[in-house]
Amino acid sequence: TASWFRGRKGWFTEREEVVMLNRILRDDPSKGGMHNRQGLTLKLLWSSLTDVDLWPIYLMGFTVLMPLRPVMAYFTLTLRNLGFTTLQTNLLTVPAFAIFIFQLIFWSRVSERINNRFLIVSFCSVWLFPMFMALAFLPADVSAWSKYAVLALIIGYPY
Repeated sequence: TASWFRGRKGWFTEREEVVMLNRILRDDPSKGGMHNRQGLTLKLLWSSLTDVDLWPIYLMGFTVLMPLRPVMAYFTLTLRNLGFTTLQTNLLTVPAFAIFIFQLIFWSRVSERINNRFLIVSFCSVWLFPMFMALAFLPADVSAWSKYAVLALIIGYPY
């Protein structure tokens, strides 16, 4: 652990580092096979793209998680265009992300209990589909609060 920002001695002595490494490897032998310094090659990239077991994850990423990014990126600008002040815009982001954090914790625990991650990720698309439909088909003269509610529920999606 010795380096320029921790000092020459570091946090641990050399003996402590050896003991710590042995304990970590004894507790979880799979950590000994990690190749953190192995670069990404075209062969490894092709192998991951052709791995059929990963295709559902890619499908969920493209169909569910990608459409969320623009909504999240332009959330504050959208609120400003709806007529909210800068202070109101900043304060209105809090509930949306609080919903997201609550959903994250809740659905993580549910997925641990039922031991099924894919079902939880699938629920994300069930949650988002009506929200995106509402966002697309809301009349132009609807109140700013209605649009805010839809946007907040999109950002507060179960992840």
